[in-house]
Amino acid sequence: MCFPHAGGAASMFRDWPRWLPDDIEVTGVCYPGRQDRVLEPCIDEMGALTTPIADALQCWAGERLVLFGHSMGASVAYEVALRLKQRTGSAPGWLFVSGQLPPHQVVPKSVHLRGDEAIVAEVRRLGDPDADTVLDDPDLRELVLPAIRADFRLIGTYLPRPVTPLATPVTAYVGDEDEQVPVDGLREWAAVSATGRFAHRVYPGGHFYLMDDPEALVRDLADRLTGHLDAGGGQETAKRAPTSESSAPNTSITRMPTTSDVHHLRRAPRVRRNCQAARASTRPWTRKHGSNTRRSCTAERWFASAASAAPTPGTTGKSTAPWCPLRYRALVTNP
Repeated sequence: MCFPHAGGAASMFRDWPRWLPDDIEVTGVCYPGRQDRVLEPCIDEMGALTTPIADALQCWAGERLVLFGHSMGASVAYEVALRLKQRTGSAPGWLFVSGQLPPHQVVPKSVHLRGDEAIVAEVRRLGDPDADTVLDDPDLRELVLPAIRADFRLIGTYLPRPVTPLATPVTAYVGDEDEQVPVDGLREWAAVSATGRFAHRVYPGGHFYLMDDPEALVRDLADRLTGHLDAGGGQETAKRAPTSESSAPNTSITRMPTTSDVHHLRRAPRVRRNCQAARASTRPWTRKHGSNTRRSCTAERWFASAASAAPTPGTTGKSTAPWCPLRYRALVTNP
């Protein structure tokens, strides 16, 4: 389960499946106020964002659920992990964090209190490779600025707090030119792992090093999840991504029941069964179709799968929206 940075969206993970074994499914969290949820109010407080995400993930909590977050997403992933532990008694199987300091070391900023130009300047300073394309277009800029401001407020009001350890391995990543996250600060994520299983890795690049060479990072995640790397290996300085295909064996990381990226729709068996049951009903999707179906609808609203696959045979969704929650709702509403 992948959590994007401030102003980011689930689509940043769309290419990741090509570097992972077939039985690891990449799922991006779609925050309100962007992409298919652009008409929903943005959320600018950590608890208000992470509580519904944790609620939607409860039925998949446990060691087969792995969380990855970059920048603001790393803090969100940690807070979701805490809430899952409180609700279910189970910590995620692994916590991967990137480009962010741990909760007791975070340094809040006040960019969200300034005008639009200050926010735009901060986004450009951080080096998001998509920033110029979006922010130079007046229409796109007007569309994305509310979400960026809300995210900056969320992380700007997320104050340092005592660490609550989790019984899960933690691996942290950073770019060697990231001025916001020094390596010494990154190492403090070790305090989050109650198991003592912690490692960190430094890649070439700045705050958005993972955009420059995503394959290197994703293959490292795959190697760790398939047991090729020890979670407690200390610091590792990365070179550029290998060109050979990974020969890693299959892993037990779960396939999340989610929607898929851009033009395709893919569902794991549980969600597919629930969708079939919902299509057989004449009631609107907002009515009760049974607890499993309702829970799946909630999850579909939050999550978008980055894997590409053929549409499920027999679906009736008509929307051409690039992300699938609207197609899913139409599919359930119009059996």
